Amino acid sequence: MKTRYKATNTIVISNDLVEAYYNLTPVEQKLIYTFISVIRSEKGNFEIVDPKKKYTLHVDEYADIMCIAPETAYQGMLNALESLCKSEIHIKTGGQMVRISWVSAIEYDPDERTLALCWSPDIIPFISELTGQFTTMKLGTVAKFRSFNSMRLYGLLKKDKFKGDKARRWVTEVTVAEFKNILNLKEAYAFKHLKSNVIERAVAEINRTCQEELTVETQYIQPGKKVTKVNFEVKWNESVP
Repeated sequence: MKTRYKATNTIVISNDLVEAYYNLTPVEQKLIYTFISVIRSEKGNFEIVDPKKKYTLHVDEYADIMCIAPETAYQGMLNALESLCKSEIHIKTGGQMVRISWVSAIEYDPDERTLALCWSPDIIPFISELTGQFTTMKLGTVAKFRSFNSMRLYGLLKKDKFKGDKARRWVTEVTVAEFKNILNLKEAYAFKHLKSNVIERAVAEINRTCQEELTVETQYIQPGKKVTKVNFEVKWNESVP
């Protein structure tokens, strides 16, 4: 089967989308990234996305990228795609927070074992024809993550790669309040749980999964009684361009 969907594909999304507020399951996020990955070609050119155009994905293509059994993948993919129809993104644009959708329509064919979507017109400016202020990630890297939080944090770290100095190091700074918003966690979510259940687990998975690409350490900023900010100190691997 000749396919456009490959682990070597590059996901390109606007920095605003990287910092947007939403919550998905790992399968939903991976499915979104898989569909996004074909919008920019291997030559680096963006496809002009028509909101009426259907993007079709075969279960075998997805299963091959994610290293999962195609026999059991289809129902999980279908459930994720149906859920994406109801999912919303809170994203900052033009100085205002707006609420938009990922997709406008989906189709599925159990006999052919294919899924298809049409992108919402509102999401298209954040995934296509980007000329600046965007973040790139390899689909094959994202496919290895098991946690949605790890994928979101990885995107935030990659967003700041341009800050890297000659030693290929940089710091991604995120306030505790903003980090909760990005992951769609309630304001009352206790910091001790954020630290142990979210931050430490995500950092551990990133370091384990991406050790050939980057490593990350955390520093908690506590000017008073409470930690108000987290600094993620990133070191880019010298062997990776």
